[in-house]
Amino acid sequence: MEINFSEEQINRLFPFHLMIDKEFKVLSIGISLTKIIKNFNKRNFFEIFTIERPFRFNGEDFNGLSADKAVFYILKMKSNESLFKAQFEFINEDKGLFVLTPWFNSIEDLKENNLIISDFANYDQTFDLLHVIKNIEINTDELRQLTNQLKFKNLQLGLQEEKFRNIIENMNLGILEVDNNDIIQYANNTFSAISGFSLEELKGKNAHKLFTKKSDEKIIKEILSERIKGESGNYEVTVYTKSGDERIWFISGAPNYNDRGEIIGSIGVHLDITDRKKLEKALEKARDKAQEASKTKELFLANMSHEIRTPLNIILGMTRLIKKENLNERLVEYVNHSQYAANHLLAIINDILDISKIEFGEMKLQLNPFNLYSLSNAIESIFTPNAEEKGLNFNYSISDNISDSLLGDDLRVRQVLINLIGNSIKFTDKGYVSLKVSLLKENKETQTISFEIKDSGIGMSEEFINHIFDKFSQEANKANRKYAGTGLGMAICRDLLALMNSQLKIESFRGRGTTISFDIEFKKSINNSSLPLTKISNLELNNISSKKVLLVEDNKINRLIAGKSLEILGCTFEEAINGIEAIEILKNQSFDLILMDIQMPDMDGVEATKIIRQEMKITTPIVALTANVFKQDLDSYIAVGMNDFIIKPFDEENFFEKVSLNIL
Repeated sequence: MEINFSEEQINRLFPFHLMIDKEFKVLSIGISLTKIIKNFNKRNFFEIFTIERPFRFNGEDFNGLSADKAVFYILKMKSNESLFKAQFEFINEDKGLFVLTPWFNSIEDLKENNLIISDFANYDQTFDLLHVIKNIEINTDELRQLTNQLKFKNLQLGLQEEKFRNIIENMNLGILEVDNNDIIQYANNTFSAISGFSLEELKGKNAHKLFTKKSDEKIIKEILSERIKGESGNYEVTVYTKSGDERIWFISGAPNYNDRGEIIGSIGVHLDITDRKKLEKALEKARDKAQEASKTKELFLANMSHEIRTPLNIILGMTRLIKKENLNERLVEYVNHSQYAANHLLAIINDILDISKIEFGEMKLQLNPFNLYSLSNAIESIFTPNAEEKGLNFNYSISDNISDSLLGDDLRVRQVLINLIGNSIKFTDKGYVSLKVSLLKENKETQTISFEIKDSGIGMSEEFINHIFDKFSQEANKANRKYAGTGLGMAICRDLLALMNSQLKIESFRGRGTTISFDIEFKKSINNSSLPLTKISNLELNNISSKKVLLVEDNKINRLIAGKSLEILGCTFEEAINGIEAIEILKNQSFDLILMDIQMPDMDGVEATKIIRQEMKITTPIVALTANVFKQDLDSYIAVGMNDFIIKPFDEENFFEKVSLNIL
């Protein structure tokens, strides 16, 4: 509503007024306001004041100012931050009036602004009355607005309180409130449900006496004392419900404070974890059974390996000795067949043990500098005769830009290649088998080598390729199948390559052959001198000639086989059938090397080695002769003081190498 007063009347009626035009230029101010604001003429309103409230007004639109009595403004002077309550009135469409009331806290504030009491009211009683009525009107409107806001806030608070009350009552966690004496004050619906007691039955009862046994009373009292000290905590406790059922609760407790900050008790959040605990026990029991089964399996495999490898060592050793005799052609054929059958059985055992080692996490890569050209040539020399025997062409190629020394586990690379090429020759009746080794990429530190094995064999169906890595998997799965094998080779190759961060890629079609490839990234090695030996030179054989060896072995035939190999090396040797005999011999003689069997009667090789190293202080190299192949066994031999090990059945070249590397 517009007002129509002269400037003199407005000045007398509202000594703290402020008149502006629609561009927010100050036209005039009240006489009392001149004591506070200097040089106001034609200044912009927003150069003098900021509108602190309401925040929605941005000061861009004159018509955006409201003359509604329910709307009042808080103005702050930019010069001294003095505050004014104000209501706006339109004088006409081009001018408006802010009616201000200073907001001072004390008489000192008045003095600082050069104001006196008479500045707030003129002596004209009519104008004084109008001024008072106007201020009362503003204050009343302000009070009404604040009251409405308070009612709205209370309504919101009530709704929030109801919301949280419903959440607490119906949440899946039990809430219990007790005082400092553990007397129950409140419980929600869930707590009543898990305990079996209604709220009426719970109120006034001692919580720990109601739910726990006397044996737990000490623990509960300690927890209560922590709450009284203001400490929070979590704990598990066995409780008994109204029906007498034994349950396990997980409780998270915290102190409860009043509005003066005094601890008046505690609040606990309760979760029934009985079923989870039962599940944990069941899982723990199942885990223990699985671990026990795994240990039983490992023990069985270790015993099986030992019991099979020991006679195999004799079979292979004796056939090796027989082949050195002057045999006719027919006997040579018989010996070769026997040797082939024994090696085939050994390969099956090794496959089973390799799978077991991988499952038990015992398969570790042994990184050594090696020459890939030498490894590939050795592979060629192994398979060329096999391929020619079947009338196949074995094609082999290797890039000439591969580093002479790479760092990797050459024995495992060799094992993968032997498995894959062996499969290709086995499943190819005519045509060819090829091995291609090429440099895929390289940088300053590494080379990525691609291996590709290709054949013109029987191929595989797409369905079988999807299951080719299943253990004991073979496509021709018949009792009288044409192609023999365990079905473990591909699974072993996959797992070995996974250790080298690689994987097999297979392309195959029934009747059209198979291509299998994999890539391995090797670090370049600068230490060519540490390349592993593959054969013992004549010079090295001469160096170990006439060396003295103590051979400790309980099996007579095994002693014969090892002794014959030592004779080839030109070594002399003494024999002992157990650890006790070996120790007695060592008291009177010295040796350049001790070959120590592990499992022997009266005293085994491990116990004998402990005495030799710890009590007798003898430092002669000791090499274990063992049919045990699991890493934990081999590591234990090294741990007691042995220097190396030879695994039965041993290859004679490997035997020569181990002896030459360890002999003094």
